[in-house]
Amino acid sequence: MPRGSHGLNAGHVRQLATEMASGWQPDMVRLEHLQSAANMDQRDYAEAWAWAHLLLETSPERLQLIRSYLADLRSGDSLEPMSSRLARLEPNMNETLLHHVAGLASSLR
Repeated sequence: MPRGSHGLNAGHVRQLATEMASGWQPDMVRLEHLQSAANMDQRDYAEAWAWAHLLLETSPERLQLIRSYLADLRSGDSLEPMSSRLARLEPNMNETLLHHVAGLASSLR
């Protein structure tokens, strides 16, 4: 995304807002279990973007969480899934993401 946009992908936001109106629920654990990007559809890409945007753009605690996760990946340490880490910080993480997407969609109107 262009500098200054804070990573906002309006197309992904609109898609997820439409999906939410049809009852879609986020599922980071399901995304983590996909074996290849070839197994992802457009909604999966939009959801993955939304999780990344939530972590990178909304709070210092979430930003630190993704930074430590990426540091662990680089070091080759035993890796606890991001979903487990995030669930400790955000016990209702799926609701948090839905709220985040809804707020972004509202700001686009």
